[in-house]
Amino acid sequence: MTAFTSIHRADAAPRPRGSLPPGPRLPAVVQGALFVLRPLPFFERCRARYGPTFSLRVPTLPPVVVVSDEAAIRDLFACRPDDVSVGAALDWMHPFVGRGSLLLRDGEAHRRERRLLMPPFHHARMRGHARAMGAIARRAMSAWPVDRAFAIEPAARAITLEIILQTVFGVTDAEAEGLRAALTALFEDFSVLNLIPALRVELGGRTPWGRYVRHRAALDRELFRLIRARREERARGAGGERGDVLTMLVDARYEDGGAMGDEDLRDELVTLVSAGHETSTSALAWVFQCLAHHPEAQARARREVEGASEDAADLPWVDAVVQETLRRHAVFPLIARVLRRRLTLGGWDLAEGTLVYVSIHLTHRNPELWPRPERFEPERFLDARPRPFAYVPFGGGGRRCLGMAYARLELRGIVAEALRRFVVRPAGPPEAAASRGFTLAPAKGAVVRLQPNRGGLRVHG
Repeated sequence: MTAFTSIHRADAAPRPRGSLPPGPRLPAVVQGALFVLRPLPFFERCRARYGPTFSLRVPTLPPVVVVSDEAAIRDLFACRPDDVSVGAALDWMHPFVGRGSLLLRDGEAHRRERRLLMPPFHHARMRGHARAMGAIARRAMSAWPVDRAFAIEPAARAITLEIILQTVFGVTDAEAEGLRAALTALFEDFSVLNLIPALRVELGGRTPWGRYVRHRAALDRELFRLIRARREERARGAGGERGDVLTMLVDARYEDGGAMGDEDLRDELVTLVSAGHETSTSALAWVFQCLAHHPEAQARARREVEGASEDAADLPWVDAVVQETLRRHAVFPLIARVLRRRLTLGGWDLAEGTLVYVSIHLTHRNPELWPRPERFEPERFLDARPRPFAYVPFGGGGRRCLGMAYARLELRGIVAEALRRFVVRPAGPPEAAASRGFTLAPAKGAVVRLQPNRGGLRVHG
């Protein structure tokens, strides 16, 4: 037994070798349907009956074990890179992000690619994008309606897309038209049915998958055109000190001096867009819903914003609101690993080939880790950093999301701009979670009612 496998609780002795945790006895096809269509209530029922670690049977998948206790998560994240595979766990994503995506790489290939991708997402560099993010949000919010029901999710989607066009691709308004249209079509026409391999049938573009393939081809044309143009620009010595991610990746070199190829660059850009656009959009929708239904937390956030500068760099309460929202509402609900050898996780001895899911939703609602988990309490995040294996909205270990600093800066800045301009009121009861592509978002788009914040507008008056 290696050192990392002995980290689990002393009172959690390993069960018989290779034994699976208890789990529902429903037919595999029923469990699979619940897993895809109603994962949160299904997982909650399983946890209530079987505890924080349980097993599932899902058609086409190997044995599945779901974990949500700190010890098991710690054991999993402490694994050596060769002990687990993320690429095998997420292989179903390759039609969306490409085989060259960092998400699907393991071992040395992952380390090499991650090292190349890290510089554009250094926290200090991301802070340089704060003013651009704020300007984009202000421009969009000037057209938001007041005193009537308004769905935040589509509006947030437009803002996060414009931020990506400027900070990731570095395109001007004129250059962005084709790329904006391709990205919008790809995401707006995405169906949860596309996540089911058996339903990926084109039929001349008449099925959800067929439409997705057509939109993906249009996006690829735009991306390869942009990549070629940027390479030519840099070869001429033009473009100056661009700060966008695309230019930095075109200029970047591996340890051996080689550059990223066009196909791999395309895959990484699609991954960044999918992660940065979809997850930020869903997270913003949840933040606005929480603000609407927790007026005291909102009032405190507004007071902080109105007393701060415009760059949203030092807004601890707003940041705490964002973090507490991500605790209560898992935007991307699962972290997946396939075991490459027999391992002990949280006292369970699991066989090679087991598919392990960390349920972010269950972990963040675990009362042993979070007292009063159903309550919205941003103050949890003010005085102490959360324990690394109890709070995992961006994953953990050596595969924690590269864009974490970017995402937190973006969310904090957009929320700050909204609070300067609006008071957010509920327009109905809190909305349940529903699938939006790869993420979970408020089922109706986070419908709220905005009222003018007369005092806040003077900040930009």
